[in-house]
Amino acid sequence: MALYRIGDNAIQDVPSVTFAEAAISERAGLQARLRDRIEIVAPGALVISEEFSRWEDANRRIDLLCVDPDGTLVIIELKVTHDGGHMELQALRYAAMIAPMTFDQAADTLSEYLRTRGYAGDGRDSLLRHLEGGEEAKQTFGRDVRIVLVSEDFSREITTTVLWLQDRGINIKCFRMRLHQLNGETVADVQQIIPLPEAEQYQVRLREKAQQERAAALARHEPTPSLDEIWEQLRSVTTDAEYAAAREVADRMTAMDTTWFANKGSLAQYLLVGSQKYYFFGFRPGAPDKLEIWYRWFYDRPPFDDPVIRAELLRRLEAIPGISIPEEPSNRMSKQPLSVLTDVTARDQFCALWKWAINTARDYATVGADM
Repeated sequence: MALYRIGDNAIQDVPSVTFAEAAISERAGLQARLRDRIEIVAPGALVISEEFSRWEDANRRIDLLCVDPDGTLVIIELKVTHDGGHMELQALRYAAMIAPMTFDQAADTLSEYLRTRGYAGDGRDSLLRHLEGGEEAKQTFGRDVRIVLVSEDFSREITTTVLWLQDRGINIKCFRMRLHQLNGETVADVQQIIPLPEAEQYQVRLREKAQQERAAALARHEPTPSLDEIWEQLRSVTTDAEYAAAREVADRMTAMDTTWFANKGSLAQYLLVGSQKYYFFGFRPGAPDKLEIWYRWFYDRPPFDDPVIRAELLRRLEAIPGISIPEEPSNRMSKQPLSVLTDVTARDQFCALWKWAINTARDYATVGADM
């Protein structure tokens, strides 16, 4: 981009210069200056190392290694050339190599960096203060890596590659830094060119939508876990008492002629009365509260579409110790902790409730609408 100086009577060009003409090298020039003003290309990031090379191949060095407040690792690759060379390929290699970094390793790296800069302070304390969430943030530290490329300009090969990587969910940005001479001083014009700031949020939404569509497509082609496999999943994420309680309830429901099956990651059961199917509840291993009561799958079916019968069902449900129904749950789902069923009394009442519901449905089918 050209720069112009607005004079009293004219618009004058501000001459551009290359990094070489300005005698600014990559490491001692650009890197040494940018590390103390990292917000220019990575707002909010904390520099924890420069020329990072803590791996077996010490010939490969990350120009600037940073951390975002959310714990994302940031690789900043710098070039003072007019085309950027092969910096995007270098940065991808660095991202793969740095991805396993833990909080403790990052803290040690920052401590070393502070010592080499002559700064006082402990890397662990400094990193904790920087992270949002403090100690809790250590558990999610480094779950993602993003890349920032800074160069005088970029070749078409680089920009094409970066755009392709972005479409596939890689967080990578390009900043173009061009130098100009103004009144005997060197000034820098720094612009984010990929993604364009004005379109960045829009592009993020497009990428998220594309990722969701790809995930949905993959899910359609993935084999559905069997009933036994989901029971094993439930066993792996519950206590022995919770798992045993769920198994007992399932056996008692089976004795009432309900059928259990695997349904999208959950253990589901249904009651068939004539041509009508009722889905009452299920167990979902991947949910925080693993007992789900599915009102929407029986509330619109007679006789449970009758407000009086629904009110009686809710009364019986709320009488079970540990179960809480805050409001009329019509056409919704209620999630309850599976631990409720570890209490013998609660488990008996829970099964008695569904026995009542099953008998009510069967009585209605026998008597008909005059019930």
